[in-house]
Amino acid sequence: MNTSPVSSIGIDVSKASLSFATLRVDHSAIVRSCANSESGIDSLLASLKEHNTDTGVPCVIESTGDYHVKCALMVSDAGFTVNVINPLITKQYQRASVRNNKDDTVDAIRLARIGLLEPDLKRFRATKQSLALKKVVASVGKLDHYKQELKAHTKQLKEAGVMLGVKINLSHLEKAVTSIEKQIDQFETYIHDHAPKEAIEILGEFKALGLEISVDDFGTGYSSLSYLKRLPIDKLKIDQSFIHDIPEDEDDMAITKTIIGLARNLKLDVIAEGVETAEQENFLLQNGCTLAQGYLYDRPLDTQTTTLRLHE
Repeated sequence: MNTSPVSSIGIDVSKASLSFATLRVDHSAIVRSCANSESGIDSLLASLKEHNTDTGVPCVIESTGDYHVKCALMVSDAGFTVNVINPLITKQYQRASVRNNKDDTVDAIRLARIGLLEPDLKRFRATKQSLALKKVVASVGKLDHYKQELKAHTKQLKEAGVMLGVKINLSHLEKAVTSIEKQIDQFETYIHDHAPKEAIEILGEFKALGLEISVDDFGTGYSSLSYLKRLPIDKLKIDQSFIHDIPEDEDDMAITKTIIGLARNLKLDVIAEGVETAEQENFLLQNGCTLAQGYLYDRPLDTQTTTLRLHE
C-alpha cells in the first residue's frame, strides 16, 4: 500500500459512477471508481480515511448538476474543504497548464492537478450553504421536467378519450401538476432571495474566461433592475411577449422603447426576441435596437444547416 501522503484530491462525477484520484507527495497517482450513490461516496471517503488523507488538502470537484452536489455535500460533511469548479474553468486550466501532460485523459487526475497548480482555490470554495443552493437549483430543473411530462401525458389521455368517446377522470394528474407548479414557485422564490451573491461570483468566473453574459426574457419573471447594477451583464434580451403585438399594442411599444433606452444608458447591448414581421423590425431599428432574432430571419437550425448557411 502506498503510504506517501496525499497532496490533492480530484473527483469526477457522472450519472452512474464517480472516479476519484489522489495525487501524492511522491508524484504518484491512484485512481478508483465507485457507484454514484451514498454507499459509493461512503466507499470513497473510507478509502481516503484508510490512507490517512488530511482533510486540509485541496479537494476539487467538477460541478455540472445534482449528482455533483450530492457528492460535494457528503465530502464536505466529512470535513474536507470542497472546491467546486465549473467545466469551462476546468478546460481553461487544462489548456493553460496541463495540456501536454499524459494524464490529461483521466478527468479525476486533471481535477486533482488543478488543486496543485492553483495555490489558492478560495474563489472556488463551496460552503454548505452554497452547495445547498445548488441542490435547490438542480431540484427545480427536475421538477419542471416532471411537470412537462405530466402535462404531455394529460393532454395525450384527453385526446385519446375524445377519440374513443370515453370521459377520463384526469383530476388527479391535474392536481399533481398544480402541486408541482406551487413547489417550483416556492423554490424559485428561495433562489431569488439567496442566489445573487453566488451568481455574482459564478458570472465573474465566466467573465474571466472572456464570455459575455446576457439576461434572457428581460422584463418578465424574476428579472430585476437591481441585477443590472450588481451583475456583470453585457446584453439584455427583450422578451418576445413585448415584441409579438408591435405595432398594434402601444403599451408593448412603450415598454420596448424603455428597455432599449435603459440598455443604451447602461452601455449594454440589447437583443429583441421573437421578431416575426418587417414592421417589428422597422420599429426596433428606428428606436436603436440593431440586434434581433426570430422567425423573420429563420427557424431554429441544427449545426450542419447553420454551417452551410454561413458558407453561402
